[in-house]
Amino acid sequence: MHEHFRYTDKTSQRLVLKLTGSACNLACAYCFEQEKKLRFDDTMTPEVIDMTLVAVGKPVGVVLHGGEPLLVGLDRMRAILQLLRERRRQVRTVFLMTNAVLLDPAWLDLFFDEFEDLGIELSISVDGTSEMNQLRVTPTGEPTFERVMAGFRLLAERNQTAGLFSVISRHALPFAEEYIQLLLGVSNLRFVKINPLFDCGPEGLLPNSIKPAQFTTFLQEVAFAYVNSGAYESFSVEPLLSYLQVTRGVDSKFCNFNR
Repeated sequence: MHEHFRYTDKTSQRLVLKLTGSACNLACAYCFEQEKKLRFDDTMTPEVIDMTLVAVGKPVGVVLHGGEPLLVGLDRMRAILQLLRERRRQVRTVFLMTNAVLLDPAWLDLFFDEFEDLGIELSISVDGTSEMNQLRVTPTGEPTFERVMAGFRLLAERNQTAGLFSVISRHALPFAEEYIQLLLGVSNLRFVKINPLFDCGPEGLLPNSIKPAQFTTFLQEVAFAYVNSGAYESFSVEPLLSYLQVTRGVDSKFCNFNR
């Protein structure tokens, strides 16, 4: 029988705050958020967030999400972070998921100087090399790879690290080794999380999607390149880490890998 995980005073749930609904400054071909058609309006105010925290009533790790959360602007973000600071006993961690296109020194001043005490951790979405990232484009169809990588460099200049989230689509499958070489070139990489594109329509997988067996093969190729290059000494890669933890009887932080 499976044992149920129980939250205690030492654990926290993730509270995902969609600050902009599904509004985004990009138009990624596979983005499921666009299907939700959530409005970008003033409903996600500090007051609404405060009421949500009261309703939850337990320790939480807050994830500032979107769409693209930086679209709320500096003033609105400052008010939200001030609330999280006031709720510090309940808010154990603060994460922000961004495409990094809007990152500039003013944002870094806000996150890492003005609200340094929150220990805000950033994660950036990029699907790999320029070729692998071709589905992540602006609303006018312009590529985003260089602008996103500039975000990593901007963070590195402030001695700040970031996580990296990738979605692997059909055209990205041949580039496992190039993917690891790209990651090795990011000096301030904290971790990597690889997700498969499994989008389905009425007749099965959509054209850019991959099959589970294809994702498995890609992960195998990534694992070989990851070990052979020595990249494992610099950053962790999910789901490879969770696979290893499960085989050794160690619980993963991702519940779908646990008992």
